Amino acid sequence: MASLTTDERKADAKARLKQRVLNEFDLTQNLLTGSGVNHHINIRPLKIFTLHESNLTHGMLRKFVEYQGPLGISGGFDPRDQALRALALSLEDRCLVIEFGDNNKKKSGQKKRRSQTDEQTLDLDLEEQRRQLGKVLTREAGLFAFDMGPLSMTLYRDLNLRVTSGVDIQSAFPEEKSESRPHLRKTPIDAIKACVGDHLKVNTANISAVFQDLSYDRLDPEWPSSEQHIVQRAWISHYLPTFENGAEAFDKVSKINTSVLPANTLDFLAKLAGDSFRLSYLQPLKTSHKFEASSDNMGDINVKSTNYKGKMRSNMDVAVTVKNEQGGIHVIRGIHRRS
Repeated sequence: MASLTTDERKADAKARLKQRVLNEFDLTQNLLTGSGVNHHINIRPLKIFTLHESNLTHGMLRKFVEYQGPLGISGGFDPRDQALRALALSLEDRCLVIEFGDNNKKKSGQKKRRSQTDEQTLDLDLEEQRRQLGKVLTREAGLFAFDMGPLSMTLYRDLNLRVTSGVDIQSAFPEEKSESRPHLRKTPIDAIKACVGDHLKVNTANISAVFQDLSYDRLDPEWPSSEQHIVQRAWISHYLPTFENGAEAFDKVSKINTSVLPANTLDFLAKLAGDSFRLSYLQPLKTSHKFEASSDNMGDINVKSTNYKGKMRSNMDVAVTVKNEQGGIHVIRGIHRRS
């Protein structure tokens, strides 16, 4: 049997990969705008592959294991039960989105329930894939993520996987604490601004959209951008430690290593983190307000809430739906500023 040429082997590998992936696309990040030596971040697209964990192979993960720089990761969660639905792994030029669980749903839209026996069978079927993914999560070069602590607990709780060199991005840029606010943490936007300073333009509206909802359901029309959002979160988690002197700030952060903790301790911490996450998840992403509106000589729209319960706070993203006499509907978007 004749051996394949290098080009033929590459073509064969691409064909086999295409059979395994659920989605494949290119994406150029829009969270930061660079110029000069940083201009490349806005013109160099990421190559994204999305696949179910059952289709993972050693070859797909090898570059993520062997890469000696910072690996950015991000989780996406089921909007119904907050289980880990996807994990994104990002390098400079590529991102792998790994989906977990059963993608089959009932007609009602609820996630299909499996018995404990089904769960155990699924875990046995995926034992090799989980082992390969575990090699990525225990790489010495380190994993970087926003809110790495809760994410590491989720990886243990839902996939029985541990991390050894996890770095929490917000911890590299701590807030000044006081007696009244001892546990203050920076938001993702504040941490990003603290890292890049004035060297890059921080696109706050895009960052808010990417981080405000961590739900992931690629096929649900209610979350059409969740696949792109998880990719962007993973990409910027990779990029920040590589930016100028960013490595120095992150070197000072204590690494998260769940591999040294006994199972009973991890079980307790995972439950605690899960309960806290679910409470934050219950906060509504959207609220409805009744208001009166008028315009001034400058053309600005002045809005006044009709009751205290529906009072709008400053810096809220606002979408006003207006219906005209002909039945046409117009949506006006903006940021509410306190006058």
